Amino acid sequence: MDSTTFWSWSIHVCRLAGVEVRIHWSLLVLTAFKLAWAGFHGVPWWWLPVLLLIPFVSVLAHEFGHVTAARLCGGSADRIVMWMFGGLAFCQVPHTPGRQFFVSAAGPLTTFLIMAGCLLFLRTGLDFDADLHFRGGLLATTLAFTAAINISLLLFNLLPCYPLDGGSMLRSALWPLIGRARAVHVSLWIAYVVLTGLLAWALFAYSTPDWFLIALVVLIGVTVVREHRYVLQGFDPHTGEELHGGSDPDSALTRFFRRRAAARAEAAARREDEERALLDRLLAKVSEHGLPSLTESERRQLQAISRRQKDRAETASR
Repeated sequence: MDSTTFWSWSIHVCRLAGVEVRIHWSLLVLTAFKLAWAGFHGVPWWWLPVLLLIPFVSVLAHEFGHVTAARLCGGSADRIVMWMFGGLAFCQVPHTPGRQFFVSAAGPLTTFLIMAGCLLFLRTGLDFDADLHFRGGLLATTLAFTAAINISLLLFNLLPCYPLDGGSMLRSALWPLIGRARAVHVSLWIAYVVLTGLLAWALFAYSTPDWFLIALVVLIGVTVVREHRYVLQGFDPHTGEELHGGSDPDSALTRFFRRRAAARAEAAARREDEERALLDRLLAKVSEHGLPSLTESERRQLQAISRRQKDRAETASR
């Protein structure tokens, strides 16, 4: 994000806990838009720092949740880029499902803790309306606004839509069950469904389209399509590693079917042994006393064994 190309241009802001924090140019554009909106709607000057800083700090805390988790599980993180639709923490995480899930869940968990802390102080919950007519003083208003921002951030990030945190968590949870390759494919198709629903919501849920949400859906959609193309070429879009067809050899689903097949084979072998022992006993009786010595039940058993052995021989010869 710090290259010299226009679309990736960002500016260095600070370094916190060894992590470089940068601001993408799109966030500067959004900030200018917010200031213009606030001036047009007559928002009090003392509210502007809250209006601008609370979303920024909330998203930054969310990204530092990912950074902290990455370091705790043996990975690393050295940069966060803040842009108009949120933030992006550049984390290198050991590629195991448990650690990937832990790092993905750390951001929403941080957001939840911030939201819960604000609501705990407020006790009575959110105490403001959409027109910014506030009650309860600046502190209560700030806490309420912070809680609202983090509720929105939490709900959006928990959507099962890769590359959002919810989609990453879903992919990591599916990985041990159906294998990495299938988990990647399933999470991408679910992302298409979620994005279609979001786009319909943005277009038809209100009297006028929600253009901000539409732009966000389009941007995520472009990312999903690009990563899907990467998957179709046989690579994991998250790691660049090669994806093998089907489920991984050590997936839970593969182990389940392998155990089922082994159990069926064992049961079939046991039935054949019992059948062979019964046949030996019946043939020994016929050899010693003749065919008339067999009971009606033993005759039926002998005929059934003969039919099964004939069927198996015909199947093996095909």
